[in-house]
Amino acid sequence: MVVVVRSRSAQFILATAIALLASGVHGQQAPVPLRAYVPNTDIVQYRQFWLIVEASGTSVETPIVTDGEGVIINTTSPNMQTQFSLSGQDRQQFIRMSYVAMAIEAGEVTIPSIRCRVNGKILETEPIKLNVKPGESPDAVRAWVSAESVTVG
Repeated sequence: MVVVVRSRSAQFILATAIALLASGVHGQQAPVPLRAYVPNTDIVQYRQFWLIVEASGTSVETPIVTDGEGVIINTTSPNMQTQFSLSGQDRQQFIRMSYVAMAIEAGEVTIPSIRCRVNGKILETEPIKLNVKPGESPDAVRAWVSAESVTVG
């Protein structure tokens, strides 16, 4: 099949698209196997923030996330996004887990390392240090509990 492109702007666009496809660049960097971050590490005590955990590989299990001293993380109901891609024989999986968290102490607090099995190996992130400014104590207490431990009456 032969394609004839006559206009210069169409030739430029076609050449750019071919170059990008040939180089494997699609506007994104290659994902790292495991990464955890807080978009803004300067936070206010008692205000919710997001902890994001991303993992990618041919086999990815759910990350192990635990509370840190001075910070609580809602691990019972994270927002989860999963993507799969196929390239020849290889199947890649990418997951992004977004956890709601809250610092209950002011000062420097640390979210502990997060572990995840990726491609059969247990990987671990670096701890995340947060700078927590004092905030007003909430009027109500918020607690996250698993459904098995809730009792009414």
